Amino acid sequence: MAFNDQNIFIGGGEISIYDATNGWQYMGYTQDISVNQKSINHKIIDGNLRQYSLDTEFEFNIYDASQNMIDELESRKDTKQNVYVVGTNNMLEIHNVYLNYGTERPFSYSDPQILKIQGATCVSDDVKHYYNLLGVTGSFENDDNSDGLADGWTFDGVGFDIIRTFFTAATSDNATCQTCLYEAYTLSSTKTVPFKNPKKVTFSVWVRNSGSVPITNCTFRLTGALLNLSGSTVVSANTTVTSFARDSASQQRMTVSVNSPRDTFIASTKMLLYGEPDIGSIEISCDNAQIEFGDLSAFKNY
Repeated sequence: MAFNDQNIFIGGGEISIYDATNGWQYMGYTQDISVNQKSINHKIIDGNLRQYSLDTEFEFNIYDASQNMIDELESRKDTKQNVYVVGTNNMLEIHNVYLNYGTERPFSYSDPQILKIQGATCVSDDVKHYYNLLGVTGSFENDDNSDGLADGWTFDGVGFDIIRTFFTAATSDNATCQTCLYEAYTLSSTKTVPFKNPKKVTFSVWVRNSGSVPITNCTFRLTGALLNLSGSTVVSANTTVTSFARDSASQQRMTVSVNSPRDTFIASTKMLLYGEPDIGSIEISCDNAQIEFGDLSAFKNY
């Protein structure tokens, strides 16, 4: 294997594809998935070897594929697809790729046919690998339009800003957090995560009182929800904080988990943070939000 070549996904997972014309197609689970990244190098005029691109190549083998599945691929062959691979504890996205496919039977026509799907891209930004399904959105670092609300989040109230994080060991990749003035308002983020097999999904976020006095008699709620294709909630759960001390004494990690029902296609996950005081408003800072498969783990921004 050449320098910088690596396998970024090997093993089993659920495969879904999407394009705006044809919509979603769930391809099912297969144990035979291979996604590799290969460094393409060339020599420049002074003789030095430089990386030209980082190509991603993938191959999925789906066993006992139905004719309907093959026909669906045929109808999409001239349309670029977004490919989602959901593993045990991670998700891989490969965007804007043409899919090449073929079928084979290992020994005879009585054997189940194998559907082989292949594709490639040299656009590194079109390949995303997540363990925290929110990715960098969960760290509240980016605000491209400078409106005070972190990219990837919506807030249905007024009064919000990006401020310095409340973590004492702040680093360059975790320098800011989101503060919002809650008065029966909701901060939320939705992420496309297509899967069908039963999974435990855990939602978590660090929160802190940004005000100068303790907060009592409030409702601050973290809700984790799994949504279907129409955006309706399939299943959800929540946890609530009813009071906050002030400053660092109020800092805490909220977490809640949901289990997806069997044989139900989940299209996306949604985290909602809702705050309602008994009187007036409360100012709460949020950082290090995470949505992950399985049990709660340390925060990751990828």
